[in-house]
Formats: sequence, structure tokens, C-alpha cells
Amino acid sequence: MIKKGVIAYSPEDMLAVNVETLKLRKGPGNEYEVIENLKRYDILMVIAIDGEWLQVKVIQSGNFGYVNAKYVYKI
Repeated sequence: MIKKGVIAYSPEDMLAVNVETLKLRKGPGNEYEVIENLKRYDILMVIAIDGEWLQVKVIQSGNFGYVNAKYVYKI
């Protein structure tokens, strides 16, 4: 079931960060260690979806990690 107002993402979708700074985390939750601090408009590619968390690859750095879907948008 998709929640109202939630955009459905698919693997290989390209995203951009929609906030000044966003933490790329090792796992799908705020309790996970931060890998990298992303900046607004950084480009990400969706690898997998885990609820409201997206596993992504950061295009600029090549790092893999998780971000919350509410802080990114599809491009």
C-alpha cells in the first residue's frame, strides 16, 4: 500500500537532494553511522527501497548508503 503523498521510487531513478545538508547513512534509520554529508542538488541513484528509506549511490563520490525519501526529489 502506498501512502498518500509518497512518491514511488524505482531502482535506477535519479534523485537530487532537496535540503541544505543531508546525512548519507550506513543503514535505513537515524541510528546508523553517517558516511557522508550531502549538499543540496547532489545527485543520487536509487539502488533499493526500504520503507521511507532509499538505498542510493552518490554520483559525485561513488559512496553507497541510505537517505530518507522525504529529503530528495526525482529528476
